[in-house]
Amino acid sequence: MILAGLVGALALCGCSVDFAKMRDEHARSFGAEMDRRTANALGADGTVGLGDCVTIALANNLDVKSAEIQQRLATLDRQIAFASFLPQVDVDWSYNETHRPGIRKTANGDVQMSDRFVTDYGVSAQLPLFMPQTWFLYAAREKGEEISRYVKRRTEQLITLRVVALYYACLSQEELRRHLESSVQESQALLKEITALEREGLVLSCDRAAVEAMALARQKALDDNLRNERDLKAQLLETMGLSPLAEVT
Repeated sequence: MILAGLVGALALCGCSVDFAKMRDEHARSFGAEMDRRTANALGADGTVGLGDCVTIALANNLDVKSAEIQQRLATLDRQIAFASFLPQVDVDWSYNETHRPGIRKTANGDVQMSDRFVTDYGVSAQLPLFMPQTWFLYAAREKGEEISRYVKRRTEQLITLRVVALYYACLSQEELRRHLESSVQESQALLKEITALEREGLVLSCDRAAVEAMALARQKALDDNLRNERDLKAQLLETMGLSPLAEVT
């Protein structure tokens, strides 16, 4: 009955929690924290260089933080394994007190067999230096710590490589965008001239349609370039551990 009452009380307490509200609060706090971190990292003008991007990514990227946590856990495992080499000391102590001392009657009279106060204590120590399993366990934990250190270093290298690749991809898209913008302007100017010549009857309508198709193709290429540039910047910001919706130059 007592166990059933405790289960019922826990169920009632659980039903009183609004998990939807809790999720909303966590989502808002996460978004606010992400915006604050992004504003501090990008500054007022939102302009960053390659070195800044790498530094921010190594400080905020979740993969790097996960590798750091794994390295710390491996270090703790190694330290815990080293505790097997420490001496194990056992201390025993007991105290007995009787109202009267132990007395036994003999033919010659009463003989006291024990004291009223009896104290027993002992100390034993063990040092497991010659236990192979202890050395094997410590060597395995030490190797795990070394592996975790290499994993963290390789993770940082991969994140740096990804940041560099995305950074130069964004720069190439910006260069391509300037070329496409000038190409779109030229095609629109040519379309206006061809349209005017068509009205004068100097060119055929098919020629005007071909130029119009060329202008639309260049405009589509520019739109694709803008979309790719936004996508690459969002990937770069996400790799840096920042909000992908921020404006960055």
